[in-house]
Amino acid sequence: RRFPIRKLASFFSLFSVQSSIGIKMYGTATIKPTRGIRFDFRSDTVTTPTPRMLENMITAEVGDDVKNEDPTVHKLQEKVAQLCKKEAGLYVCSGNMSNQLALRTHVTLNSAKDIVCQTILADARSHIFKYELGGASFHSGTQIYPIKPENPTELLTADVLEKYFNFANDLHTPITSIIVLENTLNGMVHSIDELKKIKALADKHKISMHLDGARLWNACAETGIPMHEYAQYFDTISLCLSKGLGAPIGSVLVGPKDFIEKARQYKKLFGGGWRQAGIIAQAGIYAIDNHWPLMKQDHENARLLHREMAALGFEGVVPETNMVFLNSSKLGVPWQDIVKEIRAKNESNEEKVLVDGQGWDARFVLHHQIPQHGVEALVSMMKEIVPKLKTTQSA
Repeated sequence: RRFPIRKLASFFSLFSVQSSIGIKMYGTATIKPTRGIRFDFRSDTVTTPTPRMLENMITAEVGDDVKNEDPTVHKLQEKVAQLCKKEAGLYVCSGNMSNQLALRTHVTLNSAKDIVCQTILADARSHIFKYELGGASFHSGTQIYPIKPENPTELLTADVLEKYFNFANDLHTPITSIIVLENTLNGMVHSIDELKKIKALADKHKISMHLDGARLWNACAETGIPMHEYAQYFDTISLCLSKGLGAPIGSVLVGPKDFIEKARQYKKLFGGGWRQAGIIAQAGIYAIDNHWPLMKQDHENARLLHREMAALGFEGVVPETNMVFLNSSKLGVPWQDIVKEIRAKNESNEEKVLVDGQGWDARFVLHHQIPQHGVEALVSMMKEIVPKLKTTQSA
């Protein structure tokens, strides 16, 4: 059945206000701004539903997803699973939940193979290690061994991972049972050649492979490599809909059908059961169809921002996708001081720029609600602020 429009009226009104930035984004309709134009560089999780996305959400056919009866949820799950050429998908509320469901299910299946004490290898910078509240130990009774590449501008390789394998049943160290990679990680794209090597190594030692593919959409958009070519090297993949794609909620976990059915049970156990979820699943479908094909624009804007900031004296590696990391040490001006100046200018400017960072380090994340003009607005601010603060610092 279709969701009654009257039930979504207040929901539509709420997001219409928040999504009204007053300029055209990826060709969407616009609404008169109510609180000035905001260009939010803090993350790609800050996007709000566009008017056209909201219109699509209203038309969604819904059912009870706990009973596995929501047709729009089924459509989304099947769509993402097909993109990855996996047997099944499971729509959940967040990337955090999707990753934790994957780990819990992998650990359970490995325990059935008499692997009792297990460890997971992951990049020390990864979301699953740093930003999920130690979920692997809490939910799965296992630990993540964080590996830090020698070069911070590089990703984990097969050679590095192999050094940390442990298969000795010596009652002191848990057995390596799962490898988790993240693609993209800090905007960097894992190469297919290296994934092949890691997969061959994992298969040799019967190690499970999980991919945190929250931003795999960005990797595919940048390289032109189909999603299934990345996905073939992993048993399971988590794909986020609420980052660069711009949907408000949700991630999809994909993998073998039997695996996903077990994960569905854990989803309910973790409190992840939801009812008429097709309303928000429809936003994910819309985002895949309409935002993903244009995602490379975000990467071009990221590289534009890098060029402009480098010209002002900031240092940082040229971004591969939508994340820009810069350091202001060369300027002699702490980035946190620049942030204070930006916030002060936002008080009077019609065009407001939101940024984050601490110390000397800045991170910018581009998304579909920051067009080229948004980058230009930030750079214009920087051209005023940086000379002023450099003069102050040298005085």
